Amino acid sequence: MRWLAVALISVLLLTLFVVIAFLPSTFFLESDGDGWQVYREVERISFPGGDIVVREIRQTPSDKGYISLSIEANLTSEENLAAYVESRTNSLNALLGSVANNSTIEAVITFKDPIGPKDFASLCETSVEKLGEYAIVLTDETTNIKSTEVLWFPRPQEADFIQNLTSLKEGSRLKGIIAFECYIKAATARSLQSDPKVLLIDPLEDPQMLEVKKDYESKGFYVQLERPFSKEMWQQYTQLK
Repeated sequence: MRWLAVALISVLLLTLFVVIAFLPSTFFLESDGDGWQVYREVERISFPGGDIVVREIRQTPSDKGYISLSIEANLTSEENLAAYVESRTNSLNALLGSVANNSTIEAVITFKDPIGPKDFASLCETSVEKLGEYAIVLTDETTNIKSTEVLWFPRPQEADFIQNLTSLKEGSRLKGIIAFECYIKAATARSLQSDPKVLLIDPLEDPQMLEVKKDYESKGFYVQLERPFSKEMWQQYTQLK
């Protein structure tokens, strides 16, 4: 009977290997600490410079789960960067054309070049309703290679913000803040569009994203919009500068 048990275990292991090997690349499992989540890419809606990515996320294979909508930028060339900026600026303008000036919108603001901590703190104080995370650019003092970090602390309203930020990582010097996520008034977004330091104001709930969201909600799904903010995006951008 022992040989039969060994044979059965071998068959099961072989079957599991074959299933994993032939799973589509858009389907995978990821541990969240308490169990497993199932991710499946459902749709990819391309626009110049990037994609709207639709993913189905479930806690277990039998769970109905929910739909995640996110923006993925392709900033691997100057042409792609220009296309992305134009596409997302058009999305912002469409959003601003549909809301009142005193409406609050969620967006990510990217600068053409990193700005200093003092200027960043001043901008947050005068123009931002609520600050989220922000991305900084660091230069390695030995190799001169640039890298990015996404931070929550230190906060600009802290008295020692500049000192804490400039001494953040030993062996690296701070070039400045390249982007940040925030809630701002629609009127402020319009004003910042003409600021020569600002490259892009990337909105979360633009009309196209909301149309895709509405479509999946009509199919009975709960839909979550993901913020257009990732370390990988700023890493791509800094390599072009």
